[in-house]
Amino acid sequence: MDSIVRTEPLFETLRRPGALDAPLLIAAFGGPAGQTSAAVVEYLAQQWDARPIADLDPDSLYDFTVVRPSVLIEDGERVIEWPGVRFWHARPDGVDRDLVLVEGREPHFRWQQVALAVVEVARALGVAESIVLNSYAAGVPHTRRVPVTMAGEGGAFAARAGIDPITPRYQGPATTAMTLGVALRQAGFKTASLSALAPFYLAVDPSPHAVAALIEVIDRGLGTRTSLEALEQYRSAVDAQAVTAMQSSPGMAQFVANLEWQHDESPGMLNEPVLRAEDVVADVEALLARRDGDAGGSNAGPTRQAR
Repeated sequence: MDSIVRTEPLFETLRRPGALDAPLLIAAFGGPAGQTSAAVVEYLAQQWDARPIADLDPDSLYDFTVVRPSVLIEDGERVIEWPGVRFWHARPDGVDRDLVLVEGREPHFRWQQVALAVVEVARALGVAESIVLNSYAAGVPHTRRVPVTMAGEGGAFAARAGIDPITPRYQGPATTAMTLGVALRQAGFKTASLSALAPFYLAVDPSPHAVAALIEVIDRGLGTRTSLEALEQYRSAVDAQAVTAMQSSPGMAQFVANLEWQHDESPGMLNEPVLRAEDVVADVEALLARRDGDAGGSNAGPTRQAR
């Protein structure tokens, strides 16, 4: 990474990986929309025995009165875990190329500089292709396979993963992942955005169902076989909580059944615009009001998640 000039003050270099073989960049940020996509990269880094390359300086990126660092106890002493953005290098079994992973919490400041930093590291490491991960809360059932879509230039990855890229349709406030994807594309990298829809009514973050769905698609696209065993306990616990909620709330059970029907009867739903949790909740509340004369209540089904 000696070629980095403009963004070098942002960096703490941890390790120089040397020459890489046709590296693919996979990046994700956790933020107000949730931590699911960042959790995917963190999980992959652990499962693939990834080694850290560099960190971005958190002091220049975050307001620590908004996102506070965590204090942990190690060997009887307090240590501080700071939010940040980290670069990793991995070469998992079964893949014929190197992988560069980027993961962190969405910064409060310097979004353009962060995107430029990722672009320049990618250039320095010989990256030609990149995938940016996203996840959105939506009206999808947890009892079915979570929908995953791809936009942009998927290339050979999309063909191996069995996904037909779609044209993006969302317009509105951007996330860091969106700004990074645009910066990579404008810099000449073949860039795709991989997005999973998470069942919003489960109110868990990260969503184990969306994490598993994204990893399964990544495995198909790369030819890897990432173990999901460490994720299964979490997903099983969330499913058990959902079963309990549905058993205690007829409205909740009917709501999930309606989502299942919509999923099963709409094979083309993967190409439809993402449903916002707020819109789905409004529809459910209106339905309950028409049926029962009441917009909600403790047993009337899902309500708007506080954010």
